[in-house]
Amino acid sequence: MIFFNKGTVLNLTLLQLLMPNSFVGYDISHWDFRVSNFLLGMKNRVYIHNLNYTYSFLRNSLSFAFNVLVRKGFCALVNESVVFSPSLKFFFNFHWKKHSLSRISMTFKRLVRGLLTNRKLYKKRRSVFPFIPHVMFIFSPSESAFVVHECFRLHIPSVSLFDSIFFMVEANYRFPANEKSKKAIIFFNTISYLFALKAYLVRSRVFRLRVWKRYIFKLRRLKGKSYISRKDVFARILNRFFNKLAYTRVRRLKKILAMRALRRRRLRRKKKLLARRAFGTVSLKV
Repeated sequence: MIFFNKGTVLNLTLLQLLMPNSFVGYDISHWDFRVSNFLLGMKNRVYIHNLNYTYSFLRNSLSFAFNVLVRKGFCALVNESVVFSPSLKFFFNFHWKKHSLSRISMTFKRLVRGLLTNRKLYKKRRSVFPFIPHVMFIFSPSESAFVVHECFRLHIPSVSLFDSIFFMVEANYRFPANEKSKKAIIFFNTISYLFALKAYLVRSRVFRLRVWKRYIFKLRRLKGKSYISRKDVFARILNRFFNKLAYTRVRRLKKILAMRALRRRRLRRKKKLLARRAFGTVSLKV
């Protein structure tokens, strides 16, 4: 499984910088003095990012989204660019839905202006998102400026691309990339998908750990009770506790315990049957 760290970010960025048509940078015809600190050099008429600044922005923006997803937050991905819709739609259907990340929603349509701020005025069938998002990923900020503005008014943190063409001030967490490049959009989507996948895995792992600790605490509590000597009461309480849980590790443990109990019953029946046969033969001889 892929785990996201500083080495992965730098390796992905370096790999893109070594390509002949590098997209991790800005076009020379569109330059802004506010992004001069993020530029390291020039290659193939494209300004190259400084990797340290690139990594710092990546860490600040996507680690925040990772923490939101770990805590069961809702995430929305917005793309209103017609050029990038087919590739992003394929990526979303192939990767995001593959892992059933139900708390993440993506739209490829033009959003109605004021949809988030005046959500109660719209019908449910017209609403794009089934929830109010806790964080917004915006792939085309130049065409979705009003979405960023609504997020700013509703205090919804937004993670968006920014370059010298469109310097987003209202976006809380910015990702330095070339907005007009199709490869840059897919690169940004890939990194956000890795973060979401890791959050999904960490969230499920934390829940399984909580369930396991709860199970151990329950067993220790039952161990000191007076009615532990009665096996039927203990089995009833244990089954009631197991039936409330539907997690992999607990189900596996329940299956192991059931198999052990079945083996004990079979062994007990076998011993009784052998004892009856032995007693019967002895009684006949007598």
